[in-house]
Amino acid sequence: MRGNRVFYGLGFSAGGSGNYTDRTLSGPGGELSYQLLDSVADGMVVQDLDGRPDGSQLITGQIPIGFGLTTVSTTFDLIVYQGALILPGLYTDTITLTLYSDSETDPFADSAVLPLSVQVLPHISVVMVDPGGDLKAEATCSFWISGR
Repeated sequence: MRGNRVFYGLGFSAGGSGNYTDRTLSGPGGELSYQLLDSVADGMVVQDLDGRPDGSQLITGQIPIGFGLTTVSTTFDLIVYQGALILPGLYTDTITLTLYSDSETDPFADSAVLPLSVQVLPHISVVMVDPGGDLKAEATCSFWISGR
């Protein structure tokens, strides 16, 4: 605590892959690569203190004190990387969020498990356009992917 504010950091575990640079969701088609990014810090990959002990990969903020119960909202982006066609279905991973205070003696404050899920839909839309032509909605074809 400094003055009339409490500073905090929010850490994100590597998830089931155990690797911050190659996080994966698991589902019916195998693994789907994803990443967790700080919405504010130019897309920085968020980690926990075991990934970068200096805390530079945490989402950080401050909470004013002296005004009763205060709620702070923090956003982050979950980006799924494009790749080969993947079977439709639910892809999941579980990460641990850890809250740190600015206490020098005991920075750990609390932690919670956060389940992540991405639903891959069973269709692809393709648009046929002549070279240099305009994109027109009526030229769209839909394809459905079967898991058989």
